[in-house]
Amino acid sequence: MRKLASVQVIRDLLPIENADRIELAHIEGFQCVVPKGYHVGDKVIYIETDSICPKNETFAFLKGHSHIKLQKIRGVYSQGIALEYHGDAPVGTDMTKELGIVKYEPPEQPMDTIEAFPWYIPKTDEVRAQNIPELLTKYKGVPCYATEKLDGSSCTIYRNKGHIGVCTRKREVDNTSLMFRTAEKQGLLDFISNLDKDIAIQGEFVGPKQQGNHLHLPEHHIYVFSVYDITKQGYFDQDTMGLFLNFHNVDTVPLVNEFALTDNIDELVKMAIGNSTFGNFPREGIVIRPIEPIEGLQGFLGNRFSFKVINPEYQMKKGE
Repeated sequence: MRKLASVQVIRDLLPIENADRIELAHIEGFQCVVPKGYHVGDKVIYIETDSICPKNETFAFLKGHSHIKLQKIRGVYSQGIALEYHGDAPVGTDMTKELGIVKYEPPEQPMDTIEAFPWYIPKTDEVRAQNIPELLTKYKGVPCYATEKLDGSSCTIYRNKGHIGVCTRKREVDNTSLMFRTAEKQGLLDFISNLDKDIAIQGEFVGPKQQGNHLHLPEHHIYVFSVYDITKQGYFDQDTMGLFLNFHNVDTVPLVNEFALTDNIDELVKMAIGNSTFGNFPREGIVIRPIEPIEGLQGFLGNRFSFKVINPEYQMKKGE
């Protein structure tokens, strides 16, 4: 379960030009507009963009606009909302379930589906760095690598006991779907069918009509970011994955850099800022993973240490 709402601390407050009643609060790498009266160090419940709030008394001030989106208020961007909090829960406490908040899921492109997503393969859904401060501190200094986060649709291609399947984030698609035909055209189905092991390759399906085609691609393509060994129930490490995919000429998501992990959110956000490998426009952000996988984790992180950092310049330009 992703922490859509969590207890956080106001790190800084800045004035907004020509605004007497509101200020700009900085909260763990995000900024949002709050009414005057808050102080640096105050605890709040911060609710991320792309959250859906229930229509109840707590959120009556939203006046029915329950989908939290990026907003531009008096010339500044507000990434989410902050609520007063006077409890004693520690910073980082997940309040998503308590408040009845759910994640907004954009509708997938219509595709004919045939099966549910295989239960024995982890789904791809990265948590934000701001939601795991305790894990960032725990693994501070661990060698990591960052890849460009591509704004498309999740794609999993797998082989298990002779069956070859192609899946969206939620369902397996049939062989007439655009995602399946793209995987076939790129040779990914032949590649995986010729292996002597049961694995899943996971990546991002990008191109025309996929999340606005931010990368301005003329045709659809799948860029792989993970290889999962179904038999061993574990991910390939970075070096093994790189050698394996490069040997078979499989396109991967662009590598941004390698570094020792920091628990400083501001530093991670600065790392996420920059142009895309694909052109002179902001990248969506980065995905960070350790060079040697840390697996066996429980809870909303799934079973391995992997997270994303969104580029605020991209978010503001796209208006999310």
